[in-house]
Amino acid sequence: MDKKVFKSHIHLNLMGNERTLAILKPETLEKGLEFEILDKIRGRGLQVVDLRRMVASESLLRRHYEEVIERVGPVIGDQIINYMTSGPVMVVVLEGEGAVKSGREIGV
Repeated sequence: MDKKVFKSHIHLNLMGNERTLAILKPETLEKGLEFEILDKIRGRGLQVVDLRRMVASESLLRRHYEEVIERVGPVIGDQIINYMTSGPVMVVVLEGEGAVKSGREIGV
């Protein structure tokens, strides 16, 4: 997986498309909804550049959710991290025009 994505979460490639990192939650995988979500992502014209099912480390999640944790505070931030480390997640690198906005609208 592109290490630049882990560091910055978002960057532009030479074509002007956005690339972003999305993490599908443990509950999504428990319910078997990951392929439905991936279909929605592709239906928005986004490309799935890479994906991995994994148990995310606390350090990865703290980097990914850094802005969220700053906004909601450390108590809720810790709850988010505890939930996201409670089971496997699917880490997905998305690319395309408006990847960040589309990913948020889909809920990833």
